[in-house]
Amino acid sequence: MRYNTINNVQTIETADAFIDAAVNLLQQASRTVRIRSALLDPSLFDSLVFNEALSAFARQSRFSEIHILIDYPNIILQRSGRTLALARRLSDKITFRHYFDQADEFRDSMMLIDQQGILVKPASAEAKGYFSLSDKIATKEFAEQFQKEWELSLLARELRQLAL
Repeated sequence: MRYNTINNVQTIETADAFIDAAVNLLQQASRTVRIRSALLDPSLFDSLVFNEALSAFARQSRFSEIHILIDYPNIILQRSGRTLALARRLSDKITFRHYFDQADEFRDSMMLIDQQGILVKPASAEAKGYFSLSDKIATKEFAEQFQKEWELSLLARELRQLAL
């Protein structure tokens, strides 16, 4: 990924800063949230505060959509975190897909909102992340790439709740 194109960027390093940035993005979102993460890093995506904000976004409009593209559905199923539980409760709003190509546990996590906001959380704990609420150019590029990968990827059926 190319991070140097991000405008109005704030560098972030701590787990709390990533959660604050993600919540800030979710509060600004109006229609679509796209998440790309190999393993749904628990330090961010299993946070109660993050999932409350994700739930609030999903419920704010009948048009709200959350697309989550992952590499390892079986590992996420074993961990059974808050985001997976939320997705099961809001299955009409939150969709998981299994990345179509080579899985990579060291893939950076990324969250995009609508066509303007971006959060990048590197897989490496030592690396700095990036956050911007107003970078339409970089967000558009990443959203287009995400959409291509989303269309090629299959529904992560392992993560769906089966009703009896």
